[in-house]
Amino acid sequence: MSLIDLENNYFIAKFLLVEDMRHVLSGGPWQIAEQYVVTQQWKPGFNAKEEKITHMTAWVQINGLNVEYFRSDVMEKIGNLSGTIVKVDAHTMSQARGKFARVCVKLDLAKPLTPFIEVEGRS
Repeated sequence: MSLIDLENNYFIAKFLLVEDMRHVLSGGPWQIAEQYVVTQQWKPGFNAKEEKITHMTAWVQINGLNVEYFRSDVMEKIGNLSGTIVKVDAHTMSQARGKFARVCVKLDLAKPLTPFIEVEGRS
């Protein structure tokens, strides 16, 4: 992979293998120095001076949820309360971790973030 720096903190990543590009686009969300990196496939006409980031994916941690709710249907409903569900953490789905659940959601940055979600009286 090689990086080309553009204006406004944008980069173009060039990949030798299509599989590597797919992994970066679908395997995230990615963080560098605890900051989320927004990835998207190149589109013709991209202008780094004018482009605005309107959506991003992020992990949402859900604390205090009973393990019996660690099911894909429940996680999808909970995740969709804060954004659009992208995927559920593998440890959550396998119930390997019980302290919290994690879901990856696509967030609309034009809308306010939801700091708390209440599930059966718990937030």
